[in-house]
Order: sequence, then C-alpha cells, then structure tokens
Amino acid sequence: VAGGSANKIQHATVYAGPNGLTFHVQHGLAKQSQCSVDLPKGLFREYFVGEEEVWLEDSDVESVNNHTATGGTSSQSLGRTKEIIHGGEFGVNLTTVLECFSVLS
Repeated sequence: VAGGSANKIQHATVYAGPNGLTFHVQHGLAKQSQCSVDLPKGLFREYFVGEEEVWLEDSDVESVNNHTATGGTSSQSLGRTKEIIHGGEFGVNLTTVLECFSVLS
C-alpha cells in the first residue's frame, strides 16, 4: 500500500454471486465517488457460494420478481413464493484485502 496509508480503513462492500465477486467502494466527501471491480469465478481455483431458500407471501412477490433479475430464482405454491438466494454481501477493509493480494503476488 503506497503513500503511508497502511493503517487507513477503507470500507468496501463485497457482493458474492454465482458468477464471482464484486468489490464496491465509495469514497471522497459525502461518498460522491465510487468504484466497482468484478472478480469472475474463473480467477479462483475453487469457487462456491451458498444458497438459501426463503418463502414469501404473495404480497412480497413483486420484490421477488425484482430480485430474480439480479441473481435469485423463484417458484410459486399455494399463495406463497419460494425464492432461492445465491450468495450474499458483506463488508471488508479494502486496505487489508489489498495487503493480502500483495502477499500472494
């Protein structure tokens, strides 16, 4: 990490999906600048994301339809909808991630 910023905390949100990881960072005053970097699953020797089944009532079906377009699948049964969520999201310190990559190189 250049510039003496080794102790700086830079929050990044990581989205893990069936096709890879996406690191998303917002920075600057009022977080007006942002950057996203995709790491496709092909970069990893092994890549697996968990999946979770969630049952929703019919009143939530519109949100399921919106989510299905971004990485989930769904099916309907007896007034309820089953959605399968692949992956998830979590936060990391981007500085730590970059230090790990520098160790690997």
